[in-house]
Amino acid sequence: MKLTRRHLITAGPLLVPLFFSGCISPPKPVYDSTLWSPADVDSIALLPLVDLRPEKVKMSDFNRIGQKAMRKQLKHWKYTCVVSDQAIPENTGLEESFLKPSKEWVSALPEPGQRWIMVAVIHDVTRRITFGSVGNAEVSVHLFDRSSGLRVWQAKGLGQAGQGGVVGMLMVGMMDEDALMSALGNALFQLPRRDKK
Repeated sequence: MKLTRRHLITAGPLLVPLFFSGCISPPKPVYDSTLWSPADVDSIALLPLVDLRPEKVKMSDFNRIGQKAMRKQLKHWKYTCVVSDQAIPENTGLEESFLKPSKEWVSALPEPGQRWIMVAVIHDVTRRITFGSVGNAEVSVHLFDRSSGLRVWQAKGLGQAGQGGVVGMLMVGMMDEDALMSALGNALFQLPRRDKK
């Protein structure tokens, strides 16, 4: 039988979990350009996540989980977004492109009909078993303005999730997902809220 969160809730008083999530304070966001206002962002194209982990161990469907979490947070921040399945092509210079994005690279991003492009980058996701299980994640989120060819905003997010005891050992497969959602939430929490015109 596949273990779900519903089973854990109804498992009984003997299975008392120790749970923590999002315990790490994120660094401050970086504004690469002052020539933008959240009110100007009419619609954001939310691209698939980019995985820049040195060792890309397949753990979960990070893209599905990540885009869903980001869309929910952006909606809460009053942004309209379009979830895209057009991924940024992987190449040997991709990490450098995120460190110092050129105008040509920004202009060539997927979804050419969209001005505002957002993409999250996975830098690290780990999970391990102790007497329980724990997951950690590190991400960065980037907002690009295609019309100017600039990255206007970026933020890093760190996330942690854990579950103690026997239940935690059984939940190890969920820890990377929970840590990733926590890291994305911490990064997007730094995005300025949008007041609609």
